[in-house]
Amino acid sequence: MVVSDAFQDWLESDQVLRQEAPATEAQLQELESQIGQRLPEPLRQYLLISGSPEGFFGESYISFFSTREIATCWQQSQEAAAGFVPFASNGGGEWYGYDSRSMDRPFVLLPSIGMEWRAAMLLANTWDAFLDALNRGDLFEQNYVAS
Repeated sequence: MVVSDAFQDWLESDQVLRQEAPATEAQLQELESQIGQRLPEPLRQYLLISGSPEGFFGESYISFFSTREIATCWQQSQEAAAGFVPFASNGGGEWYGYDSRSMDRPFVLLPSIGMEWRAAMLLANTWDAFLDALNRGDLFEQNYVAS
């Protein structure tokens, strides 16, 4: 996987706190078994190299979850927003994730309390566009119309 230069620089910076070691292939397979699907490849590859970092990426704060945390948050979200797969927090009460019900798997932001699809905000349709949105701070620009 090719990690964007800006993202790689962020991962290597001293501004990033690392919470855990990178995920193993076995941990990813266990997570994917629990949620019933394979993670989007860029996210999957990221989890294999990252170690659950957190910090400001450009204009946005992000705290990536470990595979264990993804499983826990996914389970919590399914009653109110079935198909939402959270993988990080913005530190302000919202979770970054994607809509697994869609073939495109768009990246969205949902409140962790009062979570429901009508509160979702579209961030991007691809991993690279998601990173660009974080970098620019364009997190609250548009509502997401879930299909």
